[in-house]
Order: sequence, then C-alpha cells, then structure tokens
Amino acid sequence: MRPINPWPLFAKIEPSSPAGEAYRVLRTHIRFALGDGGGRAVCVVSCLPGEGRSLTAANLATALAREGRSTLLVDADLRKPVLHRIFQCDGYRGLTHALERPESWMQAAKETGVAHLTLLAAGSRHPEPAELLSGGALGRILDEAREAFDAVVLDTPPLIPYADARIAAALSDGVLMVVGAGKVKRRQVTEALGHLRQVGANVLGAVVNG
Repeated sequence: MRPINPWPLFAKIEPSSPAGEAYRVLRTHIRFALGDGGGRAVCVVSCLPGEGRSLTAANLATALAREGRSTLLVDADLRKPVLHRIFQCDGYRGLTHALERPESWMQAAKETGVAHLTLLAAGSRHPEPAELLSGGALGRILDEAREAFDAVVLDTPPLIPYADARIAAALSDGVLMVVGAGKVKRRQVTEALGHLRQVGANVLGAVVNG
C-alpha cells in the first residue's frame, strides 16, 4: 500500500479548490511578469527552512504543466531535497550527476505522473553543493532546458543560511520568494532580498504562505 503523500499537489488533485485556484493565479502572474515566450526559468526561494518553498515550486510547475506547457522541475536543493518524495519517485540519480556530467542530464530526468511535467531530482548527496552549483554546469543545463521545455522551475535551499540559492537565482530569468507567514521577520526578508540584489537576480514578487 502506497503511503499517503504529506505534500499534496493541489494544482493536480484539487484543481478547483481555493489552493488550486491560487496556484493558477500565481501561474498567470509569473507568465505576465516574464512574458508569454517559452523557455523561461523561474527560481523559487525562501529566507529560511520550513516556509513552504518546495511545495510552492511543485504546485507552480504542476499548474504550468496542466496548462499544456512542457515543464521541467529542477530540485536544486542539494542539502535537503524533497521533490522526489512529493512525486514519489527515485531521487538517487539527478542533478548532482548532471552537474558532474552535464551532457547526460536528460538521462537523469524522470516522468512525474503529471502530463507534460518532468522532474530532475537532486540526486545523491554532495559534500560541497555550493561549489558544485557554481562550477558552470548549471548554467549550461538551464540553457539547454530552456530550449527543450516551455518552462523551467527550480527549487533551492533557503537563502540566508546558504549561498546555493543565490547561484541558481542569478542564472534564472526570474525569482519568486516564498514567505512563511509567522515564520520569518521583516529584517530576514530584507536580508534575503539584499542577497538577491547582490547577484543581480530579477525578483518577480513574493508568495505569502500559510
């Protein structure tokens, strides 16, 4: 018996619910902010752990795919990845392998069970994730993904403790910040935005979660 998934994909299983509608609205705002051309990469970030960043990324990617857009969801959180659990698939092979051998990244991508949605899971743990992400291979992978897919969504580690998200944000076309209601302080949001400005990231806006 398959265990109950603790991370519900509202955009798939309850598309007519208020949460499902909220993700469709978010999808529309993202498309409007980045333009309606294909191949745009959106990086989803948060200040701290536990703000709902990964679930937001998964539901945004699902909402894009349900619109008929070929979508690649990339788990760039090489520290505590969860997207493979959300989609209940093997997470051992994924981005870490692709960053070391970028010519094989499509071979590491997986179908999700959602039409038009492909997942590049985080893969096996790496002792130096920030160094791996900053090596240049992530940029090449995203360039190829923009050509192969209509949309690309990246999940990342939290901004304040780690440099990883800043690297991914600088390589993306737009950044969406998830802010957990009651979980972060105004000064922490300001600090996180400062990190994004330092790398020249295009901040599209914020989602207040919870």
